Amino acid sequence: MDDGIGGGNEAFMNMLSRVEKRFKFGSFETGEFKYTGIHFKQWDDGSIEFDQIDYIERIAPINIGKSRRSEPSCEVTPEERSMLRSLIGALQYAAVHSRPDLSAKVGELQSNVTKAKVEDMIIANKVLHEAKVHKVSLMVLPIHPTRVTFCAFSDASFMSTKTSVAHQGTIIFATTPELLGNQKAVVAPIAWTSKKVPRVVRSTLSAEAAALSNSVDRLLWLRMIWAWLLNPECEWSDPEKVLEDQTRAAVVTDCRSMYDILTRTAIPSCSEHRTTIECLLIRERLKSNCDIRWVTSQAMLADCLTKVMEATALRQCLVSGKYSLFDEKEILKNRADSRQRLQWIKDQGQAGPNVSTSKIEEATVETNFKVDVQSNEKPRDFWQTGPGEQIRRIHVIPRRNRFVPIGVTECPVDIRDLRAVRETRVRGGTVERDFWTGSRGAAPMSEFWTGETIFHKKPGKNFGNKEGVPQ
Repeated sequence: MDDGIGGGNEAFMNMLSRVEKRFKFGSFETGEFKYTGIHFKQWDDGSIEFDQIDYIERIAPINIGKSRRSEPSCEVTPEERSMLRSLIGALQYAAVHSRPDLSAKVGELQSNVTKAKVEDMIIANKVLHEAKVHKVSLMVLPIHPTRVTFCAFSDASFMSTKTSVAHQGTIIFATTPELLGNQKAVVAPIAWTSKKVPRVVRSTLSAEAAALSNSVDRLLWLRMIWAWLLNPECEWSDPEKVLEDQTRAAVVTDCRSMYDILTRTAIPSCSEHRTTIECLLIRERLKSNCDIRWVTSQAMLADCLTKVMEATALRQCLVSGKYSLFDEKEILKNRADSRQRLQWIKDQGQAGPNVSTSKIEEATVETNFKVDVQSNEKPRDFWQTGPGEQIRRIHVIPRRNRFVPIGVTECPVDIRDLRAVRETRVRGGTVERDFWTGSRGAAPMSEFWTGETIFHKKPGKNFGNKEGVPQ
């Protein structure tokens, strides 16, 4: 054996010393070191941080001449294909070990190697640049063995590429029971995958069912491994019985139809009979002490594992090491709150007779904030409260997408206490009223913008902080 890595208590270290007396080690490092290109560091609280930042920095991009760049649709030469394979291989090593946010992009590049064009080399260089700009470190956090549980995020995209192939993504975290109780909890990624759905699917629901089935299988397998580590004498041949005594786990989806099928007691009603059977099988496997949870698309951490897209949500979760689920019934109730919808329509009527549902005004809007350009402090977005029941998010930094408060800290109230109506005021532009809880909550604007997003507190809910809170 050339290399080895491990950890344990005093008994483990004593045994390692005995091994070293018989088999001399070429090098022996503890605390902080590099192992197969991965940098490891253990902190005083026992947590372990690992990354491949230096490894990625050493990866060289493909040198593409200006004249070659002007021919993106041309096929690559054998030499260029070899360089492309080398770059993709280096990126894949990072995506497998420490960069789940790159998995879908690298997988897309791999599928195009045999028919690669110049534009594929350009895209590969962009993925490398993204990896270097957005540095990611993963954490292994200390959790008492009796409190360890697992949460899997499952997502799928239906015909998301030019080849009309469905893709699935799964990321599994080790966490604590607080996460299932809708509280913010520590999360540590332990496994992830991004690949094609292994069969032809006819719809989005069918793709989601296939992806969720694979995610549940992987989650149950990891839970069985953990149960065996805790008790090697457990009856591993009877996983349902073993998992009954384990901490309750969860699998998360953003497919509302799938969630409804799996949570209702009635027989699933679906025109695709194979999908119906798949759902019944998933429901049966969830009886192994596992919950099905639903989140909005904006909060789905596995979304960027299914297609080429921005991976900000996943990166922010990996950096903070924290995540929280929310009460599905409350969110769905807010989304379908007819009184709020009627109030929204009424507000539009007061704005004037010729106002569309997406654009309320065509007037210059000045937000109620000022930025000190003389200050050396880096500008940041922040919260303000008032007047009245308003909670306002002030956008100092230019952004492209509309703002949703999911995953954003320091909100003066719990976001579950916000009404679904949102007002977006673009500085020097327009005012727009819509619902932030819908599937288009974080939809992009036509251009980058600054300004403010105004939410309204539900009656009877108190502010946690009435001062502007920078973030």
